[in-house]
Amino acid sequence: MSELKLTSKPVTKPAEPEYLKWNRNPAKPTIKLEQSMYAKNPFWQNQLRCDREQWIAHLVKTNGWKNGAELGMWKGRTFLFLLSQCPDLTLIGVDLWAPQPDNTGLETYESWDHVGFENNVRKQAEKFGDRAIIVKGWTVEAANDVEDNSLDFVFVDADHSTEAVYNDIKAWWPKVKDTGWIIGHDINWPIVKVVADELLPGYVIGPDNAWGRAKCPK
Repeated sequence: MSELKLTSKPVTKPAEPEYLKWNRNPAKPTIKLEQSMYAKNPFWQNQLRCDREQWIAHLVKTNGWKNGAELGMWKGRTFLFLLSQCPDLTLIGVDLWAPQPDNTGLETYESWDHVGFENNVRKQAEKFGDRAIIVKGWTVEAANDVEDNSLDFVFVDADHSTEAVYNDIKAWWPKVKDTGWIIGHDINWPIVKVVADELLPGYVIGPDNAWGRAKCPK
């Protein structure tokens, strides 16, 4: 099995003025799809504004993926879309759905309606039966209950602090098959990009600030 080359300690997040600017700009400017390998793919020539969940669904269908995980479900947008569009997919969804007042990233989640989000996701996921596996808890701890080499992909979109992104990739790396992918979101956030650059060089940039790379590139 391929081993993730980790630094001795989590990568250092950018200086405060650099990454806090994204918090002051909710629009979070999108990195152009033309910068990625998908710019020359006919499928994407008319899809430059598609959403991340559509891109991931395309990857699922193209590669015949059957098992995946999403870290950070929030309102369930990506989780529920993938289950609805990919009928052969079994998907693990992990979310804490709780405030994090000590979070070192850009968000402490204290103003969010966690109970409402969780209840809505669980209710809508019922129609997918056993294909929807919802885990409430910390993403790193949830990895302990997932078998190694069992997933075709993991979508990292939970806590966006540099340390959390680093720890999520480290914890879930063994769970993904060597033929699978590590996918993430918000590559336009410097505090996310610094980890992707360090741990997964050569990743491609997809629509809606999504990014990803084969675990073992050929």
